[in-house]
Amino acid sequence: MALSLAEILNLKTGPSRQLLQRKMHSIASALRELFGMEVAFISRLENGWRHFEVTDVHPGLECLGISPGASARASESYCLAVAEGRLPELIQDAQQLQAAADFAATRAIPVGAHLSVPIRLSQGRVFGTVCAFRRQGDHSLNERDLTVFRLCAEVLALDIDDVERREQALMDRHARVQQILDAHDFQIHFQPVMALTSDVVVGHEALLRVEGESDIAAFIEAAHEVGLGVSLEEAAVQRAVEQYHPLAQGHSLSLNLSPKALLAGEWDRILPEASRSRIVLELTEHASVADYPALVEALRPLRASGVRVAVDDVGAGFASLLHVTRLRPDQIKIDRSLVSSLDADHGRFQVVATLAGLAARIGAVPVAEGVERPAEVQALREIGVELVQGYYFGRPALLKSQSNFTKNHDDELLQHKLGRAEGLASACIGAPNTTL
Repeated sequence: MALSLAEILNLKTGPSRQLLQRKMHSIASALRELFGMEVAFISRLENGWRHFEVTDVHPGLECLGISPGASARASESYCLAVAEGRLPELIQDAQQLQAAADFAATRAIPVGAHLSVPIRLSQGRVFGTVCAFRRQGDHSLNERDLTVFRLCAEVLALDIDDVERREQALMDRHARVQQILDAHDFQIHFQPVMALTSDVVVGHEALLRVEGESDIAAFIEAAHEVGLGVSLEEAAVQRAVEQYHPLAQGHSLSLNLSPKALLAGEWDRILPEASRSRIVLELTEHASVADYPALVEALRPLRASGVRVAVDDVGAGFASLLHVTRLRPDQIKIDRSLVSSLDADHGRFQVVATLAGLAARIGAVPVAEGVERPAEVQALREIGVELVQGYYFGRPALLKSQSNFTKNHDDELLQHKLGRAEGLASACIGAPNTTL
């Protein structure tokens, strides 16, 4: 079940807030003991109210009602008066101070010695105060004592700023993703997948694009952090399926999904039954999966209905290899970092060959990603890699209308063949001794 924004905030910043509360209590206790006060507390000023965040009260004075969570009108408090400059931060004896005479607490408690410093955050807003008092006056209190309170207030302000910045960042991120979802303000670009044996486009990979977001993987992960990742991935897949007319013509469609989305999404509803044998789900997780049995079980009915599974970015880290061994995918997508310049790097060539061999042994099809040069194509042919994609064959782009698809397909194939011939000729002229 999806978490609410409040639950997400508590999950992400709750431990930091708990640590902050403990630090507040330690400060209040230390100040009360150090300066011989009877009451010390950290307050929060909000919407006209003064709330006690933490308190440290001398035994026997609980009747004052100063306890964590208690609230009172801020207009009647010393806290707001100090923050607004109507009362001084250091009061040796409130009974002798005319400015304090109008406050009911001065007489009711009564208040004698009082030290209070505003906690000012980086944007100038007053969070609350660090405060301590006793019922008797204390004429030994001086500016040096006040400096200790100010230092405590500054330390707390830094911590509060940090927690609030992180909470605000999460709220801003949630609002941005939600706005994109509500307005359907995203696009799906498609990148061709080529069969090297026939030089034919056999399918496309669908890729999410959001204006202003250059790192889509990070954006999707950020959406998951605020509880909207599954909704975002569902929306992207649904649009890709709706737009990809070639799916009905026998072409395959590769869809990127995180394990989180796979486990929580409504894929049986979203994926068209008639075309499932031409759908490939690419698992994009770069970290270890916590529950492989659950993932395998979620994939089982989809695979039974014809959906194929690919593990993305194999070779980029240990996690992708673990996915291969646990999920037994239908496709192994070899990471671009290994494909790049494999023609000139014997080590990369051997690693790609090993991964292609692994794919063959488990009955999977190897797919090379990030192909950009004709020499890389030739090296992949030698290894026996069946499917390829990359800028050399076509950049991700919006899909043309169904009526123009055949023409665009032929144009892509023609440009590919011409480019391959020209590239190989250039390689031979520029480097006559080069062998692949």
